[in-house]
Amino acid sequence: MPLDVDRVDITKDPALFDRYALRIPVITMGERELDAAGVDDRAIRAWLRA
Repeated sequence: MPLDVDRVDITKDPALFDRYALRIPVITMGERELDAAGVDDRAIRAWLRA
């Protein structure tokens, strides 16, 4: 499953920092968000396909 990955430095944007500082890493796809800490590859693939 090919993916385009964008890394975002949340320390450069106070709004992003407030939203994500305690949730890193986060995967987003459109409006959907997945708190990915401790999530294995299988679960991430399932989330991406849903």
